[in-house]
Amino acid sequence: MDKREGWPDSVVNSARFAGVRVALRFFPRVADDVPACDQKAYSEPLVPFGPLPDNAGAIVAAIEAESPNGASTPIYPALGGALLQGIDVAEDHPGEASAVLLVTDGQPQGPAARCAGVNPEDPDAIADLAARAARYRFPVRTFVIGLPGVNQSFANQVAVAGGTDAAVLVGANNIAVEFQNALAKVTGQALPCEVEVPSQVAGGQVAFDDVNVLFGLDGAPQEVLPQRPGCDGPGWRYDNPASPAALVLCPDTCEAARGASIAKIQILLGCETVIL
Repeated sequence: MDKREGWPDSVVNSARFAGVRVALRFFPRVADDVPACDQKAYSEPLVPFGPLPDNAGAIVAAIEAESPNGASTPIYPALGGALLQGIDVAEDHPGEASAVLLVTDGQPQGPAARCAGVNPEDPDAIADLAARAARYRFPVRTFVIGLPGVNQSFANQVAVAGGTDAAVLVGANNIAVEFQNALAKVTGQALPCEVEVPSQVAGGQVAFDDVNVLFGLDGAPQEVLPQRPGCDGPGWRYDNPASPAALVLCPDTCEAARGASIAKIQILLGCETVIL
């Protein structure tokens, strides 16, 4: 993230983000012996992944210790490194959504004239990084929050390429409140509406008709969400009934989950599937 005012204690300690696993990395890096274009140098978080609010203290401390550096905005290697980390997380946690959140108030600047033959200030090159991660076999989507001063066209281009509709733009009137609302929107949109079939089911230890989904919104108790093959209402279905590879939330359920402050999904195995 491009560190600026607007991510106060109230954001990372908010109950609406409880349970979300978050890591943090700033850019630009402090100059060292590692080439400035090296994406892997940005892939290791300054604050490692941990659930909120448990990880809130480390995140707040890191932000308070960081000073803004407006000399350069090397988004190309920074985003590339974050996406590499996001792909690792996605591979290690196939039942969870993995996403990268780019927060900036500027536009690409630096770190060099060329990075491996690519102009790192070219919006198309940066958007291509996001697009490739979004197409990965374990997709990693890129969300963009643009603070006051951001190049809106660039922010929207990266967000769209990264599989999200548009950047979330924060105004200058009340940055803290607007940033919290923007982060809530991002975490809702990041919810996976498609979950890989559990390995016990794919491997034949559990039958496909002995799978249920527990679902709850905004802190309400989780209840069994029925399988609804036609998706003519709330429920879930298999992506391919003949050879299922994923459980897919029906559009009504997916929309409700992404619009909620808190959404919880749990896969239960071993009991006959509730079907409507």
